[in-house]
Amino acid sequence: MSGSTPWAAMCGLPQVRSRACGGTGAYIGAGVIVTLLCHTLVATLVPPHPGSRTAVASPGMTHLPPAEYYATLPRHIGGAGAILHDTHGRILLVEPAYGDGHWEIPGGAMDDGEYPWDTARREITEELGLDVTPGRLLAVDWVPPQADGRPALANHLFDGGPITEAHARAHIRLAAGELTAWRLATPAEWSTLMAPHMARRLDACANALTTHTTAYLHHGFAPTPDHR
Repeated sequence: MSGSTPWAAMCGLPQVRSRACGGTGAYIGAGVIVTLLCHTLVATLVPPHPGSRTAVASPGMTHLPPAEYYATLPRHIGGAGAILHDTHGRILLVEPAYGDGHWEIPGGAMDDGEYPWDTARREITEELGLDVTPGRLLAVDWVPPQADGRPALANHLFDGGPITEAHARAHIRLAAGELTAWRLATPAEWSTLMAPHMARRLDACANALTTHTTAYLHHGFAPTPDHR
């Protein structure tokens, strides 16, 4: 505004004439100059490209190339499966040809870059010979690292839809060398057929089916201060 007191002067800051505003005699306060200097200083500290290793905030801090940074992160693996169920509350289980004799939910490990939903669909086709389009997510179960060296695992369980015993007998084709049997099991049966954490996981899935919810689990348990 013509004849008005420059803002910098009102704030008690030194005034500097600038030609940056088209030679109109505008003023830049010292605070603005300090801000510009700070931006210039930061620009000299930030690496010019992702592969650089320049200190940015404090001694010892460096920018790592993405591949090297990702290599420092914890390693986790993922898996997925599908819950096929009948009108009597039974859920389809499979008996692996290997392992400790416990029955399992159809499913398996995720391939590199694969979505969990796609894993569930692929595994049902490979293990049972069925073309199933998974429905909604019923549970995610986070399993901590195991004593045998297996990393932490995030397991995703999807609704595989309804199935009858007659349809299963007519269409299931078990993966040779991988599975030896299948069955539609009741809650009482799966509590003895499956490993404890798997039975807890299946209990949560069965509840999610009837309550239209999704469960988040820690090794089969709902998270509490005792199971974290």
